[in-house]
Amino acid sequence: VVDPYREKWVSPIRRAGGLLYTVRGNHDFTIRRSPKEELGVTYSGRRTHELVIGELSEPGVRWNRKDPGCCYYYFDDLSERIRYVVADTSDSQDAGEVPWGTVYGMHAEQLRWLAREALGTVPEGYGVVIAHHIPVAGLVGSSEDVKRFAQMKRLLDAYQNRQRVEIADRTFDFTT
Repeated sequence: VVDPYREKWVSPIRRAGGLLYTVRGNHDFTIRRSPKEELGVTYSGRRTHELVIGELSEPGVRWNRKDPGCCYYYFDDLSERIRYVVADTSDSQDAGEVPWGTVYGMHAEQLRWLAREALGTVPEGYGVVIAHHIPVAGLVGSSEDVKRFAQMKRLLDAYQNRQRVEIADRTFDFTT
């Protein structure tokens, strides 16, 4: 079912010598099984993980092995001294095989892993690029997204401003 994606994006990029790192979005893994089908079906978090981290992932990606449905990870560009962190803003629940199922959010396990592993172990002198779907850093107002992603925004702010922060009932210190 993922063959069209592999054919259109993955194979040409790799044939050209490029690398492909996937950031899961809200409808990226919702597919139609046939052209006549009106509604698509969204892959479960576990199946999406198999595709993003397993089948389609580049070498050197580090991900949370304790979370079988994770689509968040990081990798280091050693020559450029940059850590790329990929977060998953659609992981709060497993929508299951629901037509065009989309569930936004970030569960505590991901937030702790991002704080502890992805951001907490950045080598000295490295820059950090964080990629995710739904622009968490720019959310303002009182919308549901602001509430839903408040902890991620606090994590990003604390990392950027070298502060301590409590995320998912744990304290992380980015002061040094």
